Amino acid sequence: MVHRMRSGTALFVLVLLTGAAVADTPVPGSAPAPQGGAPGTAAVLPESIPDSVAALNRSSKVLSDTDPARSKELAQRALELSLRNGDRSGAAYSFHNLGIAERNLGHLEVAFDMVTNARQGFAALEDTKNEANTLNTLGLIHFDRGDGPAALESHLEALRLRRSINDEQGLAYSYNNIGNVYRTMGAFDKALEFHRQSLASKERLGDVHGQAWSHQNIGNTYRSMGDREKARESYEKALAIRERLGDKKSLSGSYNVLGTLYEKTEPRRAHDYFVKALALRREIDDVRGIAGSLNNLANAKRLLGRPADALPLLAESERIATESGATLIASEANLYASEALTDLGRHAEALARFKEYIRLKDSLNETDKTKRLTELTSRFENREKEREIALLKKDRELSDARKERETIAKWAAAIAALLLFGLALALWNRGRIRKAGEERYRRKSEELDAQARQLDAYARQLREALDLVQASEARALESEKAALEASRIKSAFLANTSHELRTPLNAIIGYAEILAEDARAGGTNAAAAADLEKIRHSGHHLLGLIDAILDISKVESGKMELHLEEFDARDRVDDVTAIAQPLAEKKGNQFVIVASPTLGTGFGDVVKLKQVLLNLAGNAAKFTEKGRITLRASRDVSSRGDDLVFEIEDTGIGMTEEQLGKVFQPFVQADAGTTRRFGGTGLGLSIAKRFVELLRGELTVESTPGQGTTFTVRVPRRLDRRGSAQLSAAALREAAAAVRG
Repeated sequence: MVHRMRSGTALFVLVLLTGAAVADTPVPGSAPAPQGGAPGTAAVLPESIPDSVAALNRSSKVLSDTDPARSKELAQRALELSLRNGDRSGAAYSFHNLGIAERNLGHLEVAFDMVTNARQGFAALEDTKNEANTLNTLGLIHFDRGDGPAALESHLEALRLRRSINDEQGLAYSYNNIGNVYRTMGAFDKALEFHRQSLASKERLGDVHGQAWSHQNIGNTYRSMGDREKARESYEKALAIRERLGDKKSLSGSYNVLGTLYEKTEPRRAHDYFVKALALRREIDDVRGIAGSLNNLANAKRLLGRPADALPLLAESERIATESGATLIASEANLYASEALTDLGRHAEALARFKEYIRLKDSLNETDKTKRLTELTSRFENREKEREIALLKKDRELSDARKERETIAKWAAAIAALLLFGLALALWNRGRIRKAGEERYRRKSEELDAQARQLDAYARQLREALDLVQASEARALESEKAALEASRIKSAFLANTSHELRTPLNAIIGYAEILAEDARAGGTNAAAAADLEKIRHSGHHLLGLIDAILDISKVESGKMELHLEEFDARDRVDDVTAIAQPLAEKKGNQFVIVASPTLGTGFGDVVKLKQVLLNLAGNAAKFTEKGRITLRASRDVSSRGDDLVFEIEDTGIGMTEEQLGKVFQPFVQADAGTTRRFGGTGLGLSIAKRFVELLRGELTVESTPGQGTTFTVRVPRRLDRRGSAQLSAAALREAAAAVRG
């Protein structure tokens, strides 16, 4: 079945690419269509095929949770009809429903293939909303596989698509999915952030049912954090909403999650919640839900010391789960049965149940059954032997400890004997050597006294030196504090003063433009119009200078913030070109663009990146006449990261080594002659370098006098929300594929 289902990929791609109808083609994974319309068959096609396809898909979606096997049959039927009629949209919906059903049946690989087909179909149809839906489903499949990073990547891409079409309902769904992934990865603060965004969206939409789900997800996060009280508060908010709505399916879910919260600490209370959940699920005939609730109720009875009462419930759960294809629930029933039988002392039956649990789990996870069954057999059959081995090991450890104590005692006795012998020998020799050693001891004492006096002198010198060092450090610290405070005051003064200057200066520029327009309109005072134009031009020059001072003061005072967004790198190159090319051509220069086709998209502060490139391109145009200015843009993927690289090369006047050493200092230009000849404040390159550093990149320069200068900007292609460089394994694979072309 799996291989036949996967073979449908090529067929579906053919339909998507050609838009052709595929007549009399059986859907992969279904039986061939009966011929002749024999009585009792389902081969009679309705007259209105598109309506039937839609109805089949709607029914498949409704049954996907409660009866996934039937949901799968309906989706296969819908897919067959869609392909016969050339209905590309219906085929994409059918593939998506097939994937959801296969996921609920535990067939994750087949589910992944089906949903991937659906995504390709919706993308070809430019159906952004449904493409986002398939991405969320792919994220859930990755989540089931235990691949948190891949799940997060799919949900974030879905979020991006939903934002592009302002799909508020879908955004709330994506927020919840992203929060669940962050919770399992241990990033609880991020999880709470996204679940609260989902709750806010649901409140704006008036979606009360969705608000209950958001409260439950917030409770799950607090529970994972170990904050049971906040988890209880959130669960009870969800329960109150669902009781008010009378939604029996979701209400049973609230009872179930509250039962699991109290399962370990208050099993009686958990038991009562599980009883309520089971009653509701029986009432609405939720087959898979009934099986799951039976498992929970049975485990609660076991924890209450009633393992015998748990066994009939678990037998019923296993039967229902097996009939409905819910392998995971069936495996859980066998696990709980094994634990109940163990409590009853029926170890052979417990082992058999545990083997069945492993067999079912392995049928889902494709693990090595033989090895795990051998380990589990040893675990159950040799339990008494293990206890005997533990006792023997403990006896051996006690024996070893006794031997060790005896050995220590023997060594202590031997050492004591040696010490006594040495003491006796010392006393015997004492009288003999006393006289001969007195003179020697006297000389030694004198030498020691001299050395002690010398050491005292050294100690005094060291204390004096230490006092000097400490005093010097204190003065340096005070100087540093004073310098930092002066820098802060200077930056604040510059920022405040710049803002105070901008208001009257904008007024002057505005009045100058109004008067100039009046003068030109009157046509009587050309000299006044020219003077007003000079005022306007000078005003704009001063405004640019104030903006530069404001930027550098913000950086120095730590108030410059990054505004992160997605951007197309090639589009930004074109933006810079549109502004810089006229500046270059004004001095007779040729402006050349060399952009790699693998640039792709980035995530960062596009305004600051654009300002950096404009500063560098404008700088090149200023110092180059009748030459060539080249803007190169490329992408560099290596072990150091995934970077965007921009080079601005000119054939202008160039710089010396001495000039290169101070080129990034604020208010500094190459020399006084340069300032007089070309103008400028000396702030542009300083601001550019600081902006690049804010973007976690680097700005370097190479230059030869008389030949030209090359500035190189290297920044990470993607920053995370904190402004740090981001390069996941998936991003690296994507970048490598882009480079391969």
